[in-house]
Amino acid sequence: MSTAPHLLTGWSFPAHTLDGLGGAGRARGGWSLGGLQALAGLRDEPMRWPTGILISSTARFCGEADGWPGLPRPALRALQRQLQRAPREALLGFHRLCAGPETDDVVIAQRVEDSLALGLDVLATGLRELDTLDVRADLPAITQPILILHGARDQVIPVQAAERMAELLPQATLIVHPEAHHDLPLAHCAWVAEHIRMFLATQS
Repeated sequence: MSTAPHLLTGWSFPAHTLDGLGGAGRARGGWSLGGLQALAGLRDEPMRWPTGILISSTARFCGEADGWPGLPRPALRALQRQLQRAPREALLGFHRLCAGPETDDVVIAQRVEDSLALGLDVLATGLRELDTLDVRADLPAITQPILILHGARDQVIPVQAAERMAELLPQATLIVHPEAHHDLPLAHCAWVAEHIRMFLATQS
């Protein structure tokens, strides 16, 4: 099977974007928080970004009283406080949640170091964005073709959030990896890259 894992090299937590993929470089996308940011870009600049790619993402990170699936806000606030008080421990717990219990401790430790290298200010800003960004009301008006890739075992952003997005976006294609956690593009890079390649081929 042909794969294009180079599309995903250099990715890092807590989020990353995939701007400029496909043909003339007009695909807007991202992973986790990067996907939420990408949705805002697709909404705000539809002529610039005619195609979208959302990986392990959502239109609203925190679970809401209206039933939107997501991490409870108290859990996010607790992570924000712990990041200030004990950043390494906070990131260790976060990455373990992202990757699932079967992931090797050495892999988790390296991801913690990669996150720390970004700087605490960057990480704290990302958590604040997760607390505030909300694109749910705009989903029906985002009419570009959008590929949604998600892991069935994601404990950070539940797959139900991806399903809700797919229902509300007019031109969404949802593909779920049955074994993947939130670290989908790290643990299943070739799978993600191949689906992106096939999707972009249909948009050219």
